[in-house]
Amino acid sequence: MDDFISTNSKINSNITLLEDEELLFQDEVATLTNKRLLTDFKTGVPKNSVEIKLFDGVRQIDGGQENRIRMGIKAFVFGVILSSFQFLLDYFFISDNNTTQLIRIFNTLLFVIGAVSVGSGIYLIITSLLRIKPHTTLIFVRFKGKDIKVTFSNRNDPKALKLKRLFLKQQRSFKL
Repeated sequence: MDDFISTNSKINSNITLLEDEELLFQDEVATLTNKRLLTDFKTGVPKNSVEIKLFDGVRQIDGGQENRIRMGIKAFVFGVILSSFQFLLDYFFISDNNTTQLIRIFNTLLFVIGAVSVGSGIYLIITSLLRIKPHTTLIFVRFKGKDIKVTFSNRNDPKALKLKRLFLKQQRSFKL
């Protein structure tokens, strides 16, 4: 598996630079030099080391979903309170002989709004628990080889944007 999500703060120091090679970018998930891209540091030593001129481009994919548990809890509690008020209104005030049509319509509206709020709150809580966390994945494309994936832990991660910018700048210098 080529992608490794950046979680620890330890920078890799087990990199042997080649002759006339300079370090441009270093992070726990990827290292970029003026000649190569090194990735997948699960064991401390880069598993993937590919020359920049062998890549055909880079794509950025931002994915994942933000946490909405707090909003879900608020909607759920609002729905329960509204449904409780509707139940009390139905149980104590509405009877078959003295109820006007307007009170019955109001009672039905309270029930519908409360039920929708409870359902929405449960949906938001469940989807927040099962969500994919926000991330930025850079896919370094190679037509004659396996693509290299590097994943950072935030959407539009500044480190990912910096790596992409430096990579494209270095790649342009090789194509001249």
